[in-house]
Amino acid sequence: MALHPDGRWLVVCNRYSNFASIIDTTSLVVVSRPFMDFYATEAVFAPDGGRLFVTNRWRDAVVVL
Repeated sequence: MALHPDGRWLVVCNRYSNFASIIDTTSLVVVSRPFMDFYATEAVFAPDGGRLFVTNRWRDAVVVL
């Protein structure tokens, strides 16, 4: 899971699915399920919140969004 620096958005990697869940923390509603490769395992926002880094165990890679 990764919490955006402003505290509003929470990104949850669904490790064995091909999507992540983006949750609005003010309403606790899933607002988006963007496509991710299978085995996306960890996510972290850049300190300014402008980028999201997601690791992928299967590809042995980091994806920058």
